[in-house]
Amino acid sequence: MARRFMPSVEWDADLSEYYEKAKSDLGVEKVFVLDGQQRLQSLFAVFNGAIKSSDGTKDLKAYFDVTAGNQLSDDGLLYRLEFREGDQLPLPLYPLRNLLGLDAKKNALKLAKELNDELDGILKDAGNPRQERQDRVRENCGDDSHVSEDRQSPPKNRNQSHSHRKGLVNHVPGLKRKGLSRYSQSASPSREN
Repeated sequence: MARRFMPSVEWDADLSEYYEKAKSDLGVEKVFVLDGQQRLQSLFAVFNGAIKSSDGTKDLKAYFDVTAGNQLSDDGLLYRLEFREGDQLPLPLYPLRNLLGLDAKKNALKLAKELNDELDGILKDAGNPRQERQDRVRENCGDDSHVSEDRQSPPKNRNQSHSHRKGLVNHVPGLKRKGLSRYSQSASPSREN
């Protein structure tokens, strides 16, 4: 039977609550996920939904520290998602759902500039530490234009797509290139001869 995504991932969900009989009826067009349902549910929760708190009473949304990436955490992570209650926590925590919502039409450069401008007013860093933080924010948002990479053209091969184009905007399918709508480009780059 067809099942919709959970708007908030529950720890011990009764999946039958999410079945949609009308979608399972004969003659209704269907799209089936044969493998990867859990991965897709997780991505949906991170970018468009939430997870339930351990007591099941609160929706926790995914946030990313846009200034992260300069040192490993105690558990060996360079970047960490934090799940918190609330719709807008203060920077440097950025709500990932904004990539598909509020900031969906912004390119990486504009998003990084807005975040850095706001962080400049909040943080009291100056000189080299400020420049390093601004560079990390630009890199985390996916804009490497400060190292003069041609970002308007598609990558020449799959390896370039994965190894040289990084950051928040480039890791969300449909938000890969500046100035394009979320749905105007395939998530898989074509191969050139």
